[in-house]
Amino acid sequence: MKGYIAGLDIGGTTGRLKLQSLEGESLGEVYGQGCSINTDGDKKSEERYRNLVLPALEERQLKPRDCAGICIAASGIDSPELEKSCRRAFINMGFHENVIIVQNDCEIFLNLSESPSLVLVSGTGSISYGKDENGRVVRTGGWGHILSDEGSAFHIGMSVMKHVGSHMDGREECPVLYRDFCEQTGIMDLSGLDGFINANLMEKSVIGALAPLASRSFEAGENAGISIIKESTEALADLVKDTFRKLNLRQDQAAHLWIWGSVLANNEHIKERLIQSVRDSYFNMEIKIPEKRALDVAVDVAESSAKKV
Repeated sequence: MKGYIAGLDIGGTTGRLKLQSLEGESLGEVYGQGCSINTDGDKKSEERYRNLVLPALEERQLKPRDCAGICIAASGIDSPELEKSCRRAFINMGFHENVIIVQNDCEIFLNLSESPSLVLVSGTGSISYGKDENGRVVRTGGWGHILSDEGSAFHIGMSVMKHVGSHMDGREECPVLYRDFCEQTGIMDLSGLDGFINANLMEKSVIGALAPLASRSFEAGENAGISIIKESTEALADLVKDTFRKLNLRQDQAAHLWIWGSVLANNEHIKERLIQSVRDSYFNMEIKIPEKRALDVAVDVAESSAKKV
């Protein structure tokens, strides 16, 4: 076999590769280390790309030069320059430039609909993309956990720590949140909390892992949990509204909203309130969770591109 197509979903933690013959036969999936090119840089990212792709091709006796279409949905593709850097990494591996498609790993879901559509992703971080009827793409948020990432697991985790800190300082009462935080981290006082934050501020996943504690506090009726869920929902709704505004769509215009990410998949309190908030503002918005993974959408994009060549 010579010709084939490939799709990649490169997240900050995990990289995924799916290979398929030109006849549609699956050639398997491979998982490895991920990266985010905007924070990990060109050299480290190219190394991770190569370690994921080249051994998988060699095992199947495939060559980069024989690829008919490859779509890379990659974390950290935040500018044309970073897109070029990612593309260059695959050219260096031996892929022909004209078969390479590079998109942000959240933007990839815009390919699910031909009509005006938006994507809202809230996982460890958060971001929104939108596409109008002419194919123009806009972006809102997703500029890192210090500057942005509103409504994300990191954002929720930081709010959890702030409320726990206030409880420790005798400024508010949230015993359920405090208890759960102590059980998860082993930290019981402000000195320990301060050290934990300073040690992990750049580790999004560590702080994001605290996000589920907000739901338990909310379910217990604590003001802390109620406040966190409300603020996070409003922040995500604002991402949608700002993206809609950038697209210059009418408020009554039909459009799709695809929602994705661990917060929207696992936190029913936020998801339900977000959906209601969006529908209150845009009654012709069809809101769905994608049935396909980003990896499968990337393969579809690669296949479509290969057929056009």
